[in-house]
Amino acid sequence: MRRRLWWLVPIGIAAAMVGARQLLDQPAIVVPEAAAVSAGMLVWELPLFTHRPLATVALIDLAAFGGVQAARYVSLPEPALIALVTVAILGAFVLFDLPALPALSAGLLPIYLHIVVAAYVVAVALTMVPVALVAERRHRASRRHFGTHELAQIAPASAVAVLLASLNPFLMLPPLYVATTEAALGARPPAGQEAIRRSVALATGFAGALVLHLVAPPLVVAPVAVALAAFVSSQLGVSLPPAIAFSLVPLLFPVTASTLLALGGLVGIVATALAPWLPNAFGRARILLASFSSGRLTASVDDEALPVGDGE
Repeated sequence: MRRRLWWLVPIGIAAAMVGARQLLDQPAIVVPEAAAVSAGMLVWELPLFTHRPLATVALIDLAAFGGVQAARYVSLPEPALIALVTVAILGAFVLFDLPALPALSAGLLPIYLHIVVAAYVVAVALTMVPVALVAERRHRASRRHFGTHELAQIAPASAVAVLLASLNPFLMLPPLYVATTEAALGARPPAGQEAIRRSVALATGFAGALVLHLVAPPLVVAPVAVALAAFVSSQLGVSLPPAIAFSLVPLLFPVTASTLLALGGLVGIVATALAPWLPNAFGRARILLASFSSGRLTASVDDEALPVGDGE
């Protein structure tokens, strides 16, 4: 099937989720990462998604389950809960040797929306497992290792995301966690134009959904917003699954939250654009600190070694 036709899968998933939500009156059925995962596995065929599709989806579903349990049973302030879930998911990446970045969004969404029902976990599995089965048959790519080096790359970006969320959770909406960590995981900071293209891809579907959410029913907003994000991403030459998920976020919140969503989206997109530079900045700061400490130690040793004089 041609790539253009594969785009019908994430668009159809978005429409089906919103339709099921209206039919069953169950808001937790809408899972933005389902559309993003299908785009990453079937359309863009990104290595992070295609090397172990079923294992990736299993970890995403595990993160969703953990997020629901944390929202239900853990009595912590929301910023602390966001930090706890983020650290747990990042640890799972290393434990299972699997960079299933959408798990960050799937695990944090229950915290943001106070989802405590099993329907959310079931929806994650039902919308992603069929996609993973198709991807498993299509791709037999080599295993990609994910260890402490990769974790060190994305940790600064995740720390900034947690800091923003602690100020106000709207400043770092769940799909932006994925976008920032994905950007930080790059081998080197992208050129300025590439960072701008990524930001535009993130903003377009989200802004379109915000506007449509004010005037159109959700069943119209979902496929149009995903299609818009997909079209802009393809025109810009950017393969960015978080842009697809981000385009569905406005549907998860009431229309009255549009202003906060717009502000959060803007701040989060800027943070995502800067994310590739964060590991380098932290690394340079560490080197400078080490050099400074070493210099002070050397100076101290030299001072102690100075002769006290020739007179006896």
